[in-house]
Amino acid sequence: MFGKKDGRELLLNSRGHVIAQFPAECSSVEIPDKLAADVWIPCGFGGTEPRKSYRGMRGSKWGYCDKSGKICIQPQFSYCGPFVGNFAPAWVGSDSDNNQLCGAIDRAGRWVLPPRYQWVGIADNRFIVPGSGPEPLKTAETPKSFDKLLYANNFIDMSKNEVDKKLGNSGRPGFRGQVQPAICTKTVVYDIITDPRCGGGVSFEFGYDKDEKCLGWRALQNGGWNQYQWITEDVVLRDPRHGFDVGNLIPKSDLHAGRKQPTD
Repeated sequence: MFGKKDGRELLLNSRGHVIAQFPAECSSVEIPDKLAADVWIPCGFGGTEPRKSYRGMRGSKWGYCDKSGKICIQPQFSYCGPFVGNFAPAWVGSDSDNNQLCGAIDRAGRWVLPPRYQWVGIADNRFIVPGSGPEPLKTAETPKSFDKLLYANNFIDMSKNEVDKKLGNSGRPGFRGQVQPAICTKTVVYDIITDPRCGGGVSFEFGYDKDEKCLGWRALQNGGWNQYQWITEDVVLRDPRHGFDVGNLIPKSDLHAGRKQPTD
């Protein structure tokens, strides 16, 4: 776990003892989901007042430190996110949060995807970006959007193996430490590029119980920064143009008051 004392960012063990401290200039630490042996931790250096749309301080520069607090990549970005394998999203731009551009870097801090997007999602060594990028991930049913999958399937209580088949891949570990469905023992994120009407690149996090039965799901956007509410009953979208807010979801039991089945 992390702490702060006398203005210094610290890494603590389970007993609260200091096991590492970050450089004195470090003003912000992006807490990782898991402290693996080779984890690199995004850290902000310097800055003034807190930013509105990004973590850290306005005017700070971001880089990476390892678990010992040693700098691995020198602070040079306006913001950066956790590594997924050998790649991580990073932002550059002015102090204005509205003028940030995102790309992807490798572990040497070099751009492998130039910074020209609003956000970048990373999964299985491929990049998901708004409005362009790789071909959509194919699923067993090749739906035009997740909207059609919701109509065709009842995900609640479905086994993980069956969900994997429906979504065409086995997913990746979900966002530990975040709000999850009750008694959830595992979360899995499936990266899908849906119909642009639903927001472009969207991922879906599924929560499973100890028997790997689905307890619920939620939509994720902007690489996971935007996290919608957990859905724990089978629903469909009222209007696919309006995304996955709770007010746009209709329980399947109320379909008679909703809309017709989506078509191509």
